[in-house]
Amino acid sequence: MRFLPSLAGYAYAQAGDRLYVNLFGGSTVRTTIGAHNVRLIQETEYPWDGNVRFEVEPERAQEFAIHVRIPGWARNQPVPSDLCRFAQTHRWEVGLEVNGQRVRRPTMNKGFA
Repeated sequence: MRFLPSLAGYAYAQAGDRLYVNLFGGSTVRTTIGAHNVRLIQETEYPWDGNVRFEVEPERAQEFAIHVRIPGWARNQPVPSDLCRFAQTHRWEVGLEVNGQRVRRPTMNKGFA
């Protein structure tokens, strides 16, 4: 009974002016970044379709970071160390676009772009 109400806490996290997307699934989150409200809408048919779309609606124009988790399986990394590896690797095409513009080689930090 407690799992469903706590799901948003697993899907999204916030630290300062950074919003983290941990899980993929159609959802809407409302949060405060700085002194302003922000609404983030996530649309996807994941896992059947790997496309995930975010619509960001800040109350006012402001700068903040959105960090999106890139799953380990999409990076051929089953765990965050070299302890295990897939028997057969795949060349997944992980792409990231911002306002329709492709981000070439996004900076990765601890599994987040």
